[in-house]
Amino acid sequence: MSHADQRRRVYELLERDDVAAAEEDADRIPHPWYRCQALASVAARTTDAARRTSILKRAFAAGAAADGPNRIVTVSSWCVRVLDDIGDHRGVAREVARLLALIDREPHPIRRMDAISMLRGSVSCEPTASTLDRRLMQALEAGHGWKRDALLRGLALRAARNGDRTRALSLLDRIEIPRTKRRTARDLTDLGMKPPAP
Repeated sequence: MSHADQRRRVYELLERDDVAAAEEDADRIPHPWYRCQALASVAARTTDAARRTSILKRAFAAGAAADGPNRIVTVSSWCVRVLDDIGDHRGVAREVARLLALIDREPHPIRRMDAISMLRGSVSCEPTASTLDRRLMQALEAGHGWKRDALLRGLALRAARNGDRTRALSLLDRIEIPRTKRRTARDLTDLGMKPPAP
């Protein structure tokens, strides 16, 4: 059975509300990436706070065993989302600070950007979300290329859907590839945020 299949089995057990069996199976996944995701999913379904804390500790430990800062931060975002969802704002702030210090050691700007983007997508609580927004913009400014522009496009559309015209247009302005910029401008127009004429 592949690691992905092992993780899928954990999800199937969770769908059947067999959280205890899901936890056992998640702990047995040898690959740290899949074990971290599976354990985070189990923690999200665990109602006992002490048990959930124990599971999340193991999930973060599995994430820390991933290969390189980018992958560690990216997969650990699953655990951070659980903390955010249960309203543990202090836990979110603590783990985000730790993960941001780690991603600072990532030399490649696109990998750094990807990891911070995943982390940002897992956090809704303030002021940590705003901190991540600032760090993400710093990472975006250091990179170039289609992947960077695709991320800027997604952020601009999310800002538009949240009613933040100023941020949406600012993000649009940073897109470098003309085709991506035109497409994003069209989508913003469709969302009722037509950019000013160039």
